[in-house]
Amino acid sequence: MKEYLFKYGFLFGALPVSFLTELCFYFFYETNFSLKRFLFLLAFNSIFWIGISYVQWRKKQHKNEE
Repeated sequence: MKEYLFKYGFLFGALPVSFLTELCFYFFYETNFSLKRFLFLLAFNSIFWIGISYVQWRKKQHKNEE
């Protein structure tokens, strides 16, 4: 479970979304990179994407039990 949540929730979910959001801020809003904003986005997106990954993992477990 931990590997699944880390892989799909953090590496393929929260990290790219946070990075792309910060890039959009950099190119379209401000012209400086903000580490505070990136870390906030990473923390917020991690909660969201890991939650989604957990729900998907639970559904996958229920399918395997049937």
